[in-house]
Amino acid sequence: MTTATRITTKDLLIEFASELADDVTLVEALEELQILAALTEAQSDSAAGRVVTHEEASRRMESWITE
Repeated sequence: MTTATRITTKDLLIEFASELADDVTLVEALEELQILAALTEAQSDSAAGRVVTHEEASRRMESWITE
């Protein structure tokens, strides 16, 4: 059995900030932070089983196409 380590948001932000380049702009940092937030949310969704297969996603997108 493996034990997952839970990182706090504060720890994640500290690590994020420490890895930023010295000349990064606030806009660039916010853009990267938005990507990090989306990836973190996606990992949580996956761990909770809130996912669909590729086939299911393809099937759903088929219904969006109108001719």
